[in-house]
Amino acid sequence: MFVVVGLPDITDKLLASHGSSLRIFNQIKIAELKLEDRERVVDLGIEEANKINADKTTITVDAKSHISALSEGYPHFIQQFSYSAFEFNSDGEISVDDVLNAAFTRGGAIDSIGTRYYAADYHSKIKSDEYRQVLSIMAESMNAWIKKSEIRDKFSGGDQTLTDALAALTRRKIILKNSSARGEYRLQQRGFAIWIKLFGNRTQ
Repeated sequence: MFVVVGLPDITDKLLASHGSSLRIFNQIKIAELKLEDRERVVDLGIEEANKINADKTTITVDAKSHISALSEGYPHFIQQFSYSAFEFNSDGEISVDDVLNAAFTRGGAIDSIGTRYYAADYHSKIKSDEYRQVLSIMAESMNAWIKKSEIRDKFSGGDQTLTDALAALTRRKIILKNSSARGEYRLQQRGFAIWIKLFGNRTQ
């Protein structure tokens, strides 16, 4: 048995390597964790922490729900939001305020996630402020589909620059193009949009 694990563009790499290679694989897309599984991850983390720490920690139901929502179901994001809330907490019970304050503060969960996963897409892969402006405009819609005409209304550059930006950002897999609707694009993750709005304009 051969198992190949990777991001969605792994299929493009296989095709480029050998045109018929995909025929020998069954493609299994791993979806985001379900709501109950996200909360179970948090519970297991609290349980493990209480085994090794003298001071015990609890977490409210609403706090778990917020971690679940903020993480979008990605295990490594659940870990970061949980860890940041655990570090921020000072009274032994992780509350919604702990989760939100730890998430949105400079140096908090979103900032840390962005530094690890988003900063390269926003800075290193993009050498144009106009291209970054396109991402900032798209971030206002979070990760919902947005029409090219809506972006153009807010874009300070010319039509050709916008066309080039959307093509380059799509090619680099920083944004997605809607294959079912003409001229629609979106950011891949809501977390990317939040990071752009909060920290994107910070000096690299």
